[in-house]
Amino acid sequence: MVTELVDGIRAISRGWTSAQVGEVEVPYDWELIEGRLIVRGRIDQWHRSIRKSIAASLGQPLRAPYAVVTDRCLYLDELDVVRPDIAVIDEAEANLYGTQCLSASAAALVVEIVSAATLSDDWFRKPRLYAAAGISNYWRVERGHDERPIVYQYWLDHESGEYVPAPTFVHTETLATTVPYRIRIDLSAARARACAPSDSAARRTHGPSDGLRAMRSRRRCPQCYG
Repeated sequence: MVTELVDGIRAISRGWTSAQVGEVEVPYDWELIEGRLIVRGRIDQWHRSIRKSIAASLGQPLRAPYAVVTDRCLYLDELDVVRPDIAVIDEAEANLYGTQCLSASAAALVVEIVSAATLSDDWFRKPRLYAAAGISNYWRVERGHDERPIVYQYWLDHESGEYVPAPTFVHTETLATTVPYRIRIDLSAARARACAPSDSAARRTHGPSDGLRAMRSRRRCPQCYG
């Protein structure tokens, strides 16, 4: 008993590995980020609705060998095992049904939907980890003042090993891109159905911090945040 306790303390001090986590029963949903075991919080209705809508839109023009998965375990390395909101997977590189955790080498795109609790991870830590794992495309989705999603699109710069903004970086009405395949998403229609728009403010040009300001200033609706 003492030996197990000492081993556990040592593991925590140097960080967990995916193998160590696999040997214990973790009583909650988790992610492993830089050796830290992170409790995954509950998502709200807006988050669920937008995830479902974007995943469905990604699936409509889908071409082999790609598949769209949501909330699926993604193995980046021994210290990093995450569950992106949405991932586009190359089935030629992964067996979707034969393994619990997919390899990052099979991911062509990962999408994270930002909430107040995950903001620092979705803005900083996860993009850095996804880039280091060689995932070519990253989208960060934030909530606008009118409840529509704002999508920030990044491409991997292989020379620097970091994400850089795509030529059309911010998408507010329609997202159109050719990577990882030809995609067109009507973001106006992707608005969550659970809550009506908070106001009928005129459309405007959105900047990279608009979603953050919206999250901080919004009066919380019990339905959307239930």
